[in-house]
Amino acid sequence: MTELRKPENAVHKAARKVIDFCLHHSIGRILFGWNKEQKQECGFNQNFVFIPTGRFKERIAQLCQHYGMEFIEVEEA
Repeated sequence: MTELRKPENAVHKAARKVIDFCLHHSIGRILFGWNKEQKQECGFNQNFVFIPTGRFKERIAQLCQHYGMEFIEVEEA
């Protein structure tokens, strides 16, 4: 698998695990905390790893629609 496909594959696998868990436990609604203005850096001397949360949110929403589950995006502030 190419390096470019690894994050996308991880997003799909993670979303699938969330949906499978919900289906197994008869959960029909997912609340997704979202902060569009999420900080990309902080004042500390740390390295950050890019996590494609936008794609993860979109994939969860797609799977919810497919399985007839309710997807609600909430402000995380």
